[in-house]
Amino acid sequence: MSNRKQITDFLSRLLEKEKFTGMGKYWGKEVVVDYGTEDIRRIDYMEFVPVNQLSIDGIEKGIFKGYEVKSCKADFKSGFGQNYFCEYNYLVMTMQTYKELLHEELNDIPHEVGVLVSIPKDATKPNKEAVLDEFDDPTPLPNDYNTDNWRLVSVRNAIQTYRKKPMLELMFCLLRNRC
Repeated sequence: MSNRKQITDFLSRLLEKEKFTGMGKYWGKEVVVDYGTEDIRRIDYMEFVPVNQLSIDGIEKGIFKGYEVKSCKADFKSGFGQNYFCEYNYLVMTMQTYKELLHEELNDIPHEVGVLVSIPKDATKPNKEAVLDEFDDPTPLPNDYNTDNWRLVSVRNAIQTYRKKPMLELMFCLLRNRC
């Protein structure tokens, strides 16, 4: 497995562990949208978050979150996997990749797209201090790519946008992916 694939796998496992475990999590990996058209797109992860599960309107008012995992600058610039059609959209990357993209490439993505980066867990530091320290001197990923002592933090908040696809269509894509 190449380093790029290992980093993608590391970030994917970390994202799954941090965002998609527990009750009431509805998500899919490599969800295909616009299947059978010239505009076919795939998003690395899509999550549906209902307001509640006790009423029809609680489900109908639910939102979709999209996550695109980027292992390195070349992955980001590949032209693939920057599909932002959910209400909240995120890029997931290492701090090193974030630093490499910060001043040029990230300026070209829509301002409402958030960025989550991986940093080591450190219970002794407040979140902001840990992020700043990690930005100054990014910790290399572990040789075994174990996610146990790592977490994801937001360095750029996602801003809610209008969904670009009907809820029923996205739910069908999510369901088709899970079958």
